[in-house]
Amino acid sequence: GDTVVPARGMGALAERLAAPLPAGAVRTGAGVRRVCVADGRACGVETDAGETVRAEHVVLATEAPGIAALAATAGVTLDGPAGALGC
Repeated sequence: GDTVVPARGMGALAERLAAPLPAGAVRTGAGVRRVCVADGRACGVETDAGETVRAEHVVLATEAPGIAALAATAGVTLDGPAGALGC
């Protein structure tokens, strides 16, 4: 099928997902250097600024190579489609 982008940009997807959640439950626009892991599961992220943000769930929303690199910091190898560039 065709690849499409929301009229308001890819950030609109994150906004839509965050809308029903409590204020402050979702942080966007923060660079992430690694996914934190405890007991074999993601428990937060460490930002590029060195801040550790604890979370019950972690959603990686960036281009495919960036997601693969962040997943690797949690010991997860992601195999994407050959030639995938992301959005």
